[in-house]
Amino acid sequence: MRKIKFAHDSDLPYIGVFRFVLIIAVFSFALYMVPGLFGAPLKAISGLLPPKSSLQFDLSRLESQNLMTPVADYPAGSDEACARPKYADKFDLPYGLKGYFDLEQGLACAKERNMPVFIDFKGHACSNCKEMEARVWSDPEVLQRLRNNFVIIALYCDDRTRLPESEWFTSEIDGKIKKTIGQVNTNHEIEMFGTNTQPLYAITDHEGNPLVDIVNSYGYNSNFIKDNKLDNRPIISLLAGSRKQEVKYNLPIMLTLIEKLPDYQFVIAGAPSLASNFYQKFIDGYDVKLVFGQTYQTFKQSVVSVVTSGTATLESALLNTPEVVCYRGNILSMLIGWLVIKVKYISLVNLIMNKPVVSELIQNNLSPARLFEEVRAILPNGPKRSQMINDFAELKAKLGVLGVSDRIAKKMVRFLQDYD
Repeated sequence: MRKIKFAHDSDLPYIGVFRFVLIIAVFSFALYMVPGLFGAPLKAISGLLPPKSSLQFDLSRLESQNLMTPVADYPAGSDEACARPKYADKFDLPYGLKGYFDLEQGLACAKERNMPVFIDFKGHACSNCKEMEARVWSDPEVLQRLRNNFVIIALYCDDRTRLPESEWFTSEIDGKIKKTIGQVNTNHEIEMFGTNTQPLYAITDHEGNPLVDIVNSYGYNSNFIKDNKLDNRPIISLLAGSRKQEVKYNLPIMLTLIEKLPDYQFVIAGAPSLASNFYQKFIDGYDVKLVFGQTYQTFKQSVVSVVTSGTATLESALLNTPEVVCYRGNILSMLIGWLVIKVKYISLVNLIMNKPVVSELIQNNLSPARLFEEVRAILPNGPKRSQMINDFAELKAKLGVLGVSDRIAKKMVRFLQDYD
């Protein structure tokens, strides 16, 4: 721009178009990177940057902690399963999340807390891992679920920290001795999921069994109708969320369906964290049943489900129950959400498929009339039902091959036979 000239620089009578464009591009890129000095997310180049844990001042971490529920520290009780994680001095998680870095310890903690597990196979040098964390994990809705709904286990597959010799073992996969943290974690990934790619995310139970296997293992209980004193009408299930505020804002609108669909009976799958008397003030005067501890079976028995956003949206899809996803919340919380949320969808089904498989009715779009219209469209013989079920089949294929748990069980049987 001829603003700075050194002693030996030649005169520049004019600036060409290419040079001018290049100057603007470089200056703009430099300005773009300035907020990154203070921890602001630079999502466009996140895969090339050092991990956020290396920053002394991380603006996005402070923002997430202010917007979300405060993070509880690791329990300091007598139970070692949920005590301070192994390798906590070597690894950490982004955005102030708490988790574990050893598979066995993380699963043991999940078992004690009776929570599902979110396993993250990652690497220090994995640019796609950093990009996913910057673009997806940073979203407040995703962070909320990771904080409250899962025990997180982050397994670094390229870490070269040498383990004590007592922890070495010979892999059944390649016959080699695994001596480092990374080698052990890579072996876990291949054994559990048949791949060594990163990042790989899996939702499992506290035994390490993938969610798809868990859901598909639930058979049809022929006594469900009798046990819950239901009649022979088809069932529509209602899942209004796991928190009081969610139930308060969503369940009353869901209950308006009862009068409009008299040929169907309605069953509320109650959240285990809420007492039955809390639901009672909403359902008094309505012909509806409230059941607890039977969520999967309620899905399997239903022709349609109406679900607030959460893991239940994925569970309904995996059990082939067409659904409508709805969410209404406190206006202030929703305003903050609209300002910071950058994802196109709120349901796990649509997020995974990256297309509108299920209808999402959010805030002002959630009205009795609109909900009735969307539910009617996916009832038996409804115009959207067949396509939704086809999309659910595609979803299952995308989540991975079924039978992972079965293959592991067969391997254990072979091991025991060899041992004998």
